[in-house]
Amino acid sequence: MYLLIRAFATNAIIWTEIEDTTVTLESLYNDYTKIRLILSSAYHTGVVSLDLNIIKDRVENLQLSIPDWLIANDNTTLPVEIVRAGVEGVSQVIYQDLNSLQKIHLLPKNYASDSSVPDDLQVTDSLVLARQLEDNCLFTVNGLIHPTVLGVDGLYILDGNRNALRSDTDLVGMIDFSQLGGIDILPITPEQIQSHGSYPLTKQVLLNTNYDFTGVTPFIVIGGYLCIPGVIATEFNSTSLLVDIQNYPLITRFLSSYKQIDLANITPMVDRIPTVDIVSAQGIRNLLENRHSFIVCVRTPKLYVSTKELFDIGLPGKYICPERPTGLIQYGHGKVVEYCVEGSGDDFIVSTGLDESVNYTADSVANPESATIISTTAYSAVPTTPPRVYHRSIYRL
Repeated sequence: MYLLIRAFATNAIIWTEIEDTTVTLESLYNDYTKIRLILSSAYHTGVVSLDLNIIKDRVENLQLSIPDWLIANDNTTLPVEIVRAGVEGVSQVIYQDLNSLQKIHLLPKNYASDSSVPDDLQVTDSLVLARQLEDNCLFTVNGLIHPTVLGVDGLYILDGNRNALRSDTDLVGMIDFSQLGGIDILPITPEQIQSHGSYPLTKQVLLNTNYDFTGVTPFIVIGGYLCIPGVIATEFNSTSLLVDIQNYPLITRFLSSYKQIDLANITPMVDRIPTVDIVSAQGIRNLLENRHSFIVCVRTPKLYVSTKELFDIGLPGKYICPERPTGLIQYGHGKVVEYCVEGSGDDFIVSTGLDESVNYTADSVANPESATIISTTAYSAVPTTPPRVYHRSIYRL
């Protein structure tokens, strides 16, 4: 006999969790093209996975929910697979606060420049650990993804120290993809940025790479923000990504990050910013060519994302989560929040060190999309509404 643990479905690359398992299989197949189940089984030790599409002809028209169908099958053996180790048998992305890891010793140090105040952060001087981290991890400084480089004396977060000093905050985090097979980082070069058919760059951007996306899942980082696949960027073909830039919050994210990372290649202005510098075709090119923009290829072909909103408890930076979070905590506009977890039992308290009130957001700017000039000194830095906060778990099927 099989018991349902979780159910997932997709119409594209990213799988989402089926929250309502009382829906009939016929209705589910009207909404999704693929369904996969995570099950416990009396016939196997541990957790198993079932790709329903293997037996789609037997189930796609059934007026039964998934749990009822499993009961009806009772002792019928299903074509399940033993899943890889991880939480509930599923491999996942793990977030870690670097300030609390014993093996990590963050050291302000220059990788290449000779500035008197170090620009970069050395993560480790162990070359063995450095290679493992480079092959598997992304790094955040105050919520924004930073590029890394492997030197002869360890791994460096480029501009990590300079941007920490710029923000007067040094929250550093690591997003670990090792359970998903690791990552490859692809820089975005000027010749890769092309328009898509008759669409201008201000609508859609086609990124033509020489990398074969077969067997991997490509993410994109834009200006330090990690974008979930299938939302802003999707695979166009085996070597190209299509970026739906018209639905990307260019102004909001610029205003929320320009004081934290170097975006001077987009606009040199800091007090009165011409919006054309941000939203024009050239501005979009400049953003994608910024060192905080690149493609991340996760070495697994099937991922799913579970997103759950957290709720504040009336204290700055503290939120309630019904389960112990291990994945990403993101503000609604996309920053990855460095966090730690307190408590146990039914509810966990997530403590974040990033005070979003110090950043400009679209909530604090009157009609930014229609403005020609944004005067950042004319608006309060405190958002008119608290940021929405989400726990995002990224798993491999």
